[in-house]
Amino acid sequence: MVENRIDVVITQEQVDKVLGLFKEVEATLPGLIELTAEQCQAMPRYSEKDLIFVLKALAIAEQHPEILPPSFDLDEMRRDITALQCLDKVLIPGRRVLGILEDSRFAAARESLGHESNVLKRLKTHHALTGKLEDALAELTDHHARSKPVKADKPTRA
Repeated sequence: MVENRIDVVITQEQVDKVLGLFKEVEATLPGLIELTAEQCQAMPRYSEKDLIFVLKALAIAEQHPEILPPSFDLDEMRRDITALQCLDKVLIPGRRVLGILEDSRFAAARESLGHESNVLKRLKTHHALTGKLEDALAELTDHHARSKPVKADKPTRA
């Protein structure tokens, strides 16, 4: 028997609304960019711990602007740090929602596979007793044989 971890009904109307909200987020935050993997790799690494040092550097730059070259744009530094902090405020709940979506999809996928296995088992029994539904049995058996075992039990979050 398949363990029922998720019991949700999602309508097309709900899907459309969520997709519209994603578009609204993009429209609300103009100037957001999308980087390629190569562009990300070419940039310096950043971790959450770096924010403390960035904020300290800003404080020093504001207290001692004379140490900065004329080409240094202190206002640009402030804007970038403010953007970083605001994006973090949006990303934290966004990552939580993304995690819930991923977990729900994972559970629905696993339960779907469990149901499929149940149907295949019953189909084999029915075919053995009646000789009927040979095409359906062949199709499910063929797919079952081609499917590869899952390597990780649960997706990891970034």
